[in-house]
Amino acid sequence: MRTALAISLLLALTTGCDDQRPDPLRVGVFVLTRDDGAARDCWVQLPGTDTLSFATGLDECPRAATDAERTLRRGADQLQVFAEYTGLEFDEGAAIATPTARVSVDGVPQATGVALRQVAGVEAGAFSGPLTVPSTVGGLLSLAVEANVGYASGTYSFPLVAATPDLLVDGCAGTCRHVAAVGSIVVTVSVPAASARTATLRQSLGGRLIDAGTPLPLAVASGRVASGTTRIDVPAGTGAGDGTHEWIIDAEVDGQRSPATRLILDPPSIRAEPLCVAPCRLQVGVRTGVRIVAPEGIRPATAKVNLFVAGAPSVPDATVNLSGAAVAGEISGIFTFTPEAAGTLVVESTVAGFPANTITDTVVPAP
Repeated sequence: MRTALAISLLLALTTGCDDQRPDPLRVGVFVLTRDDGAARDCWVQLPGTDTLSFATGLDECPRAATDAERTLRRGADQLQVFAEYTGLEFDEGAAIATPTARVSVDGVPQATGVALRQVAGVEAGAFSGPLTVPSTVGGLLSLAVEANVGYASGTYSFPLVAATPDLLVDGCAGTCRHVAAVGSIVVTVSVPAASARTATLRQSLGGRLIDAGTPLPLAVASGRVASGTTRIDVPAGTGAGDGTHEWIIDAEVDGQRSPATRLILDPPSIRAEPLCVAPCRLQVGVRTGVRIVAPEGIRPATAKVNLFVAGAPSVPDATVNLSGAAVAGEISGIFTFTPEAAGTLVVESTVAGFPANTITDTVVPAP
C-alpha cells in the first residue's frame, strides 16, 4: 500500500551543481521578460534549471532564455518558482506538506519570501509560487524552500544587478540644442520596478556640477515600470556670451545611472534699440532712452544697463524689468535717461548675463 508522504526539501539557488540533485526533485525557475517579436510580456525558463514534466500554465515566450536573462534585476524582475517530485507516488487525497520558502541576498535573509502552493490540475507533488527579486543591494540571490523530509534540489546561481533607468528629456535623443536661460524642459525617469522608487537627478554645465542630486519620486502606475516626471529650468550657462555650452543631465536609481542626455545651450538673442529715429540727435538735457528686447520666458526677466558719457560712467547697473505682452515670442523693457554732458554716449546692457548689442551715439550741447 502506498503511504502518504510528508515532503521536506531544501532549494538553495546559489551555485550550479546539477549532478548533486537527487532524482525525486526537479526545480524550474522562470522570469517574466519581453518578447520583442510579439511586443508582449512572456515567461522564459532560466538556463540551468530543470525541465518540468507538466504544463506550467504560464504564457511562455516562443524562444529560449538568453544568458543575459539569467542576471536578475534587483527590485524589478518577477520570478515563478516550480518544485516537482518525480518517481514518487501519493495516496489519493493524502495530505502533503506544503513547502515554504526563504529568500536571502548575499547570505542575508530577506523579509520577502515565496509561498509555494500545489499546482492545480497536476498530479500531487508539484508546487509553484511567485517572487519579485528583492531591491536589496547585493550580488547573488539565494532561495531556500523547505518542507519535512530532507529532499534537496541542486543549487543555482543568479547574479543580481540594478535595473538601468531611462531618462527622457523633452523627446531629445542623444544631443539636442536649447536656448540658454529660456523656459524649462520636461524630464521623465523610468525604471523596471515592481514598487515605488526614488531617482536622483544630476546636472552639470560646462563641466561644472550645478546640481548634485535632486530627488524625483517614481511611482508604479501600471505594468512593471516605475516612473516620474518633473520640469527643470534651463540654466543660463557658464561664461555667458562666449558661445555655446554643454548641459548634461542624468539620473540614478538604486546605484545605477542612466545614459546621459546632452543639450547644447545657445546664447539667447538680446538686443538694444534706441527710442529715437535714426539718425538720432541726442542733446544735453533732452530725455531719451533705449528698449531692451529678449526672448519670452527668459530668467531673470530683467536687464542690467550701464551708461557712459565721454568715457565716464553716468548710470551704473540700472535694472530694467522686461514685461508686457509678448510680441513674436519676445518681451521688452524701456530704460530712459537724460544726458547731462556732451560727448560720446555708450549704452551697454545684458539679460541673464548675455550681452545685447552696444549702442554708441554722440550727445551734443544744448542750443
